[in-house]
Amino acid sequence: MNLRDQLIKSGLATKEQAKRAERTLTKTQHQKSVDARQKKSDSALAEAEEKARLEMELDEKHAEEKTKARDAQLVVQRTIDIITRGALNDPKAKDSYFFSMPNGQIAKIQVNEWQTMQLAAGHLAIAFLEGETQFVLISVENAQKVMQYHPHAIVCLHRPGKL
Repeated sequence: MNLRDQLIKSGLATKEQAKRAERTLTKTQHQKSVDARQKKSDSALAEAEEKARLEMELDEKHAEEKTKARDAQLVVQRTIDIITRGALNDPKAKDSYFFSMPNGQIAKIQVNEWQTMQLAAGHLAIAFLEGETQFVLISVENAQKVMQYHPHAIVCLHRPGKL
């Protein structure tokens, strides 16, 4: 027996009052379930938004790392291009030119007489890239460009007037 039937049978309420009471109870229960679903929905939406924000931050971080890696690779490639395209090595050179590397080691490169004078005057520089097996003579203009991107690649550059 439901609530309405009990109220009518006991004489506490008329049929109309019992229907109203049952409707009110049903509405209250329905509103509670709607509120509960809304809370779940709101929390799920907040979780989804937070997850999307975190994923977006992670994607931005990865994109920034990729950009930095690509920029670093471009710097290395630019340096290699400047050095290889501006190489002034003479394959017929017979004279040895000894110089001190930044780490203190003594190294040598084969040069001709003109290149020896240009090196001493500070008009030529010696470049070296990690992974390469030989030194490269380049103009001082190219050496200055390389020093902007990869200063450690220039291993010998005499400054006029300095000892």
